[in-house]
Amino acid sequence: MRALWGIVGGLSAVASVQALPDPTLPPPQARASVSAGLPASPVSAAPARPVLQGLRPGQQPTAVVSGQLLRPGQSVQGHVLLRIEADAVVMRDPEGQRLRLTMWPVDEKKPLIKEVRR
Repeated sequence: MRALWGIVGGLSAVASVQALPDPTLPPPQARASVSAGLPASPVSAAPARPVLQGLRPGQQPTAVVSGQLLRPGQSVQGHVLLRIEADAVVMRDPEGQRLRLTMWPVDEKKPLIKEVRR
């Protein structure tokens, strides 16, 4: 009889685990707006700016931009990779403007390299 109660207790624990919501799903409001054919939010409607994620210098340099491995001349999200530098890439956006993406944010107020006084 104890074994039977152990099985019943185990099954009720499994049933309670199955009732938990999936933490990777968007909130119910966003799911409802998408199923109704509405955009999830006004922010998601704007095209995202590419993100520089990695660089590989050398004779055939490559860069990882927004999750894609690119060489000069290739594009991602409508932006064409023009040049790969030591710590940045130069891209042309769909409107023809040049855009420089760096690996690290640049703070205009602080120099990247401090002067050494001797």
